[in-house]
Amino acid sequence: MQMSMVPLSGLSARTTNLETALFTRYIRPERFDMGLVSKDQAFPVYLHNGESVARTVSAINASGQVEGIGLDLTTPATIAPHTSQRIVVSVDSEGPAIFEALFSFLTTATNDPLWTILGTRPPQLSGDIGYLFFPHNWENGLDESLAWKTDVMIAHDRTEQRVQLRTLPRRTWEVRMLVSGAGRRQLETWLGMRKSRYLFAPIWRDAFRLTGDIAAGATTIPITEGSDNFVIGTPVAVWTDWQTAEVRTITGVGATYLAVDAPFGRDWQAGLAWMAPCRSCLSLEQRRVSRFTEDVGDYRLSLLATDDGWEPSGGAVELYLDVPLCPFVPSWEDGEEGYDNKWVRLDNDTGVLEFDVQSEEPVLSRDARFLLVGRADINTFLAFLKARGGRLAPFWLAANDRGFELSVPAEAGASSIVIQPIGYEYALKDSAARQHLELITTDGTIIRRKVLGVETLASGEEKLTLDAALPVAVSAEALNRCAWLELCRLDSDEITVHWVTAECAEVTLPIVVLP
Repeated sequence: MQMSMVPLSGLSARTTNLETALFTRYIRPERFDMGLVSKDQAFPVYLHNGESVARTVSAINASGQVEGIGLDLTTPATIAPHTSQRIVVSVDSEGPAIFEALFSFLTTATNDPLWTILGTRPPQLSGDIGYLFFPHNWENGLDESLAWKTDVMIAHDRTEQRVQLRTLPRRTWEVRMLVSGAGRRQLETWLGMRKSRYLFAPIWRDAFRLTGDIAAGATTIPITEGSDNFVIGTPVAVWTDWQTAEVRTITGVGATYLAVDAPFGRDWQAGLAWMAPCRSCLSLEQRRVSRFTEDVGDYRLSLLATDDGWEPSGGAVELYLDVPLCPFVPSWEDGEEGYDNKWVRLDNDTGVLEFDVQSEEPVLSRDARFLLVGRADINTFLAFLKARGGRLAPFWLAANDRGFELSVPAEAGASSIVIQPIGYEYALKDSAARQHLELITTDGTIIRRKVLGVETLASGEEKLTLDAALPVAVSAEALNRCAWLELCRLDSDEITVHWVTAECAEVTLPIVVLP
């Protein structure tokens, strides 16, 4: 008996694809098991019209746990005979922990397609939010941590390769609040919930009294200066106490105002109401409280921003040999320095020790401390930190000691200087850390030069040949600074900015000098 292939009406290779929904009598419900949805996902699915006439999708009915699930099909939509309509299904990572969503397509076909999309999501923090409009206690300042993430791979000869893993730092604020009465009881409720929760908090180093009135219905907030936290798409709040606040989203930033997404519902008076950029935060570390009386508590929280936006902007950073210079001179006080040779001790158990020194010169490291006064200088420094990206990018930094002393004055136009003997030719010549110098005169002139050569004079003094002539005359008495200019990188991916006040900050940078 010879068998022959007989085509069936409405059936094709395309209509048997289980990734499609069919407008045929062979219709079957489609199930899309997403598994664990830990990040937003999107995938294409096709509605195939296997019939010989055009069909129209008039509407889509959704039921079940549909939060966070969407289809990009606009109805009504007509599908020509034997063609397919591409639909992108998007499933967000936020929504019910266990979901099963049903999508029924209302069509002019005999059989309407039915899709089932199911899966699970990681546990999410409670959607309830605690609003921390309690004043920060500035007694001990405010610590703000900036945490990047960089892989640093160091070869035996101390050369490096660095890879940035996090483009924006994670920011954490150490907040301290002295609260009493009804506010304290509400705060205890927010902190004592069974589930982890978001805490919505002002960025207190940018909290200021309103400088101008805000009338009900207004969509702008008056400001007198900018901030690295005034970022479009991030929240800002106006409040008078922990119970009375309005939160809006920044839609525009001007020199004297912030534009917000919705009108204010009430009047806010200048000098009485506060305003500040805000962030939704997590407080997953230990939250501590000291009680002074039965109704007064000192609360200490560590708040990690979850919806952060950070755009520090300052003056242009000066370059030396196409590499940025640190815009400020570090203090020499309380500086701790280290000298480290990479070496291996080989013990052959015979009483004789052998050493394999793998770096020709010690690698220098130290803590550079800066005191920044005024928001202009602080913003410039924050922009400098952002551009460094943690340990990623190098920069020039002058050493915080007097590395040498001039022995004789040098005239303007001279291309060399004579220094008191320090054994430069014998010990430091060709050292990467001691090839560049910075001179600052008493009138503020800054001179940076590279040492091209050295000659030890008959007197024992050393003559350093420079790569360019001096712009002014210099002498030991006319120099406030004689330091080596070092090419450095940060030695840590986490930097803490200690805000003494809203206008004064202290920063300590752990740095390592590059070979």
